[in-house]
Amino acid sequence: MSILTLFLTSCAQENLNKEFRTVVLNFQKSFRLKNGNDSIVPYYSIKFRKSDGDTLFTISRAHVYSQVELNNKRVFQDRDLEPTVIYDFDRLGEKLVYDYPKQKEDNLIKSARATLIPPFYMYKIKDGKIEFMKMEGID
Repeated sequence: MSILTLFLTSCAQENLNKEFRTVVLNFQKSFRLKNGNDSIVPYYSIKFRKSDGDTLFTISRAHVYSQVELNNKRVFQDRDLEPTVIYDFDRLGEKLVYDYPKQKEDNLIKSARATLIPPFYMYKIKDGKIEFMKMEGID
């Protein structure tokens, strides 16, 4: 294992809460990314939001149209974790995501909108635990 791989692995593992990381990895195992090319770059998208006082997050697959677009986002990735971008401008998941790099937040806002690919899994954070709520986008 190279020093860079070891560094990336330890950083991603340390930047995500263990339970949250497991939820993300389980989704990734169930719904693999399609192979990308020069004009489609796939990744996993996690979005946090508030709804009726609850903190929710969704996980889905997504893609952008160039590697440059993906490079404008903070990508969490290591030996096990596939490329994953976490959108959480209000830091609603701060107990689950320990590293919010400030240097790329402006780029995230200015980036082109990604194309989301179903299914979308929705979770609620309740009493410090992650609860699966529902799956959307599959008929």
